[in-house]
Amino acid sequence: MTDEKTFLLIETAVGCKEEVWDALTQCPHVSSADWVTGPYDIVAVVKQEDAQAIRQRLSGLALARGGLIRIVTCPIARQAT
Repeated sequence: MTDEKTFLLIETAVGCKEEVWDALTQCPHVSSADWVTGPYDIVAVVKQEDAQAIRQRLSGLALARGGLIRIVTCPIARQAT
């Protein structure tokens, strides 16, 4: 079984971007998390065999940390080699 690569587009509440980013960078399944401009505040890349587990981890993060407005999960459908 290969690792799935999923992009997470994260919108945070005002003043919560750094706290959410810190929490993401400490998660073992997050391979990168970057601050971005535009409609989202953070784009993270997650490697996880089970996409449902990603959602559960982020739900736990939302409850524990607060400050998350929206997370859009974008699994890779096709990747160039």
